Amino acid sequence: DKPNRLMMISHFGRPNGVEEKYSLKQIVPELEKIIGRSVEFLPHGLSNQTIKDLSKQKSEIYLLENLRFHKEETKYNSMDTINNEVYDTIQQLGDIYVNDAFGCMHRDHLSITGIDTNEKAHGYLIEKELNALHHITRNASSKKILAIIGGGKMDDKLELLKNLSKKVDHIYICGGNINSIVKNDMNSYLQEIGSNKAEISLMCDGLCGENFDTIPKHATVEHLQENENFFDIGMKSFNNLHQLVKNHDIIFWNGTLGVVEDEKFKQGSELLVHTLKQELQRCPDKKVIIGGGDTGGFVNKYQHNFTHISTGGGASIEYISFNTLPGLQYFQ
Repeated sequence: DKPNRLMMISHFGRPNGVEEKYSLKQIVPELEKIIGRSVEFLPHGLSNQTIKDLSKQKSEIYLLENLRFHKEETKYNSMDTINNEVYDTIQQLGDIYVNDAFGCMHRDHLSITGIDTNEKAHGYLIEKELNALHHITRNASSKKILAIIGGGKMDDKLELLKNLSKKVDHIYICGGNINSIVKNDMNSYLQEIGSNKAEISLMCDGLCGENFDTIPKHATVEHLQENENFFDIGMKSFNNLHQLVKNHDIIFWNGTLGVVEDEKFKQGSELLVHTLKQELQRCPDKKVIIGGGDTGGFVNKYQHNFTHISTGGGASIEYISFNTLPGLQYFQ
């Protein structure tokens, strides 16, 4: 009989090969505190040496070195798996695979879709994430849904908005997206998504400037100069958004309303946090779901009563867009 053991695997950062600052060894003391048990670190990662170390099993709980120290982790689909030491090693780490890394489920990586065990399952965090997002993707009670889509640029949201426009009642586009819309001819795209279920509204004014160092000024969309960009939402736009928040039952927010890293341009996003908190106090049956990523990081700086903050920005967007994720299909 094989000895029982728990093997924890994860990635950390975006290392270029082996970089000490990204080693998972540094989290061992914190893990031991949380678990209340000793954790043995496996410094050789996905290698034959790790299998040799495990054959002399001295512990019950192990932590493997950063998966992204191996290029195969992210290049899994383009590599030859025959006699590949990294691939062969990961298959020998255990008999039951449990994935609870929701924020990585949209990645077709070795540790997400390439571990071949007879028994596979996802964990409680993923279950919690999916149950929250089902308020949007399934909406069994036919509630009115508002999607607030901010963030830096439109390019990475085109597919999301196409799919969202078929599922929600209203999409409010704001943040840096407006710069893309104003400076590119996107009328046909906006007409296309506006012909689906959702009504589309755009931010109409905001704080703008040539760059972050110039003194910001207020402008409407019509008066934005070619060399200027919007860096935060304006009050007329925010009042329109506030009214939409009042009129909908479920609010999905992904992407801040301004460049929140700069004190001058975080006021709009901060105001939205407080507005959503007040709205939930006024109507406790409402749901506020935050789409993770930078928005989740920003919101978590404040005390709040929101329904759910996703741990995966990219994963939550992809799930809403396509109703599945590569990591979920792997379990089916």
